Amino acid sequence: MIPTLPQNDSSAQRRKRDLADARDRWTYDYSYLEGIALVKKVPREDEPSVGWWAHVGETFARILLNTGKVLELAHRTFPEDPEHKTRVEGILKGDLRDFGHVLEELKGTVLERAARESAQSINAFSAFFQEWSTPPIVASYQTDAEFARMRVAGPNPNYMQRVRALPADFPVTDAHYQSVMGTGDSLAEALAEGRTFLADYTIFEGFPTGTFPHGAQKYISAPYALFAIAKAGLGVRALTPIAIQCRKTPADDNPIFTPADGMAWTLARSAVQTADGNVHQAVTHLAHTHLVIEPFAIAARRQLSPEHPVMVLLEPHIEGTMNINYSAHASLMAPGGGVDSVLSGTIEASRAAAVSGVKTYRFDDAIFPTALARSGVDDAALLPDHPYRDDGTLLWNAVLAWVSSYVRIYYASDADVVADYELQAWWSEVRAEDGGRIAGMSDLVTVSYLATALAHVVFTASCQHAAVNFPQVDLMAYVPNVPLAQFTPAPTKKDGYTEEHYLAQLPPLDVAHMQNSLGFLLGSVHYTKLGEYDCGLFGHFKDSRVEAPLATFKNTLEDIERTITERNGTRVPYVYLLPSRVPQSINI
Repeated sequence: MIPTLPQNDSSAQRRKRDLADARDRWTYDYSYLEGIALVKKVPREDEPSVGWWAHVGETFARILLNTGKVLELAHRTFPEDPEHKTRVEGILKGDLRDFGHVLEELKGTVLERAARESAQSINAFSAFFQEWSTPPIVASYQTDAEFARMRVAGPNPNYMQRVRALPADFPVTDAHYQSVMGTGDSLAEALAEGRTFLADYTIFEGFPTGTFPHGAQKYISAPYALFAIAKAGLGVRALTPIAIQCRKTPADDNPIFTPADGMAWTLARSAVQTADGNVHQAVTHLAHTHLVIEPFAIAARRQLSPEHPVMVLLEPHIEGTMNINYSAHASLMAPGGGVDSVLSGTIEASRAAAVSGVKTYRFDDAIFPTALARSGVDDAALLPDHPYRDDGTLLWNAVLAWVSSYVRIYYASDADVVADYELQAWWSEVRAEDGGRIAGMSDLVTVSYLATALAHVVFTASCQHAAVNFPQVDLMAYVPNVPLAQFTPAPTKKDGYTEEHYLAQLPPLDVAHMQNSLGFLLGSVHYTKLGEYDCGLFGHFKDSRVEAPLATFKNTLEDIERTITERNGTRVPYVYLLPSRVPQSINI
């Protein structure tokens, strides 16, 4: 089948009939996540492949084996209990498509033996890594350098923003600044020169916090965290943490913490990581990849014929997305599910945060280079080390070049774009109130914008999702690095805290184990690989005109792989945007 624009197809009437049937099968539901466009029921064409099940099944098996080893290490009986073993085996014979529910069932049987208590030592969290390797972050997470690095190479690498003035309710002084950066620099100079960066989590002020799974009150702070780059000529120009304030409203019990504050600084830094982790899970990951891509997928099924060139391009990049999102809202995001267990908020609050993340998303503003510029992190002279930006730029340019070449095979002029009624119907439906409800999309009237918009969809479904999903296995599965809930309030003074206070702030062991297992599950399934469209007997693209630009794209990805590998030889390795580790679509 050679892709054809509808206005040039002699079978236009058949295409219209087929699409009318498709619109009966792919329908929207806005009740699953309070006003967000999701598919009402996943049709067969969007159910997972056998290959995907193999990946997920293997990962589940390793989680179960790891849990057994953890319990054995804790001198608990596990495989020797026939009744218990039978219960576990019965769960695993159930419907694994609902993997969140299965994991919850495992928690109810396997983890019922785990201690629901605070860790007595930080080493207790490393003991969760039995079947897979302990990640390198264990050795470095307590350093200020690693804390800063999380802003540019962590799971939430596009949240921090450059600022030239501080919020009025964040009264950092020159003394605070110089206690870290020295007297040869000043806060005023740093602000004026654009060397200051703010991570603002004050959206969590008044955020409803939960008590699931076993009644212990959770907490989340609403912190500001200030970072800066050293003045030229005054040392290594690496991002450096300067100050943290744990609450939005200044008061006597809301001091400005700096690295000089010892254990209080450690507690404040951990509070920032919890806030960052909750933004990541609900907004950066779920809302800004999973939930914004699904409307494009649903509308494509309903408005683009299978022989439409845009549908042919998008098909590999929407594979599995409806299914994984359906599983998420039905189990992982449901009351009593994994999100309810590990995040700070009530399940209602966490779901509302995800919904808000979609409703405030603006498609054009989120395009990779635009988003970097809007955050003020695009200038390497001001912020030299930003692995997500630097590696992501390589991939963005490659995806844009590939998609542009592909689009221009079929669209000779802007008039062709305007005349393509299937394309226009797809675009209109994605942003319609009775369709996908995605905001901030320009009119589709030029070949150039079509290429950029499609590249943004492809990049989000592949590269952006990889950047925010796969850190879960080696940055977030180690709970002390990103504790998704606090179990004591944030510090209110600068002294008097001990290691015991820090351990009490971290999740109890059963909740920590749940976060560890979910992190491994969601961060370990690499199904498909960017650029590998030609799987199968005959390959994905049937049009010979695609061969040359696709070959160029693959060669470029190989070059990018080498470049990133070389970069990783001279920096702390950042592996999430290695093309070999970027799946085509959001399928986990």
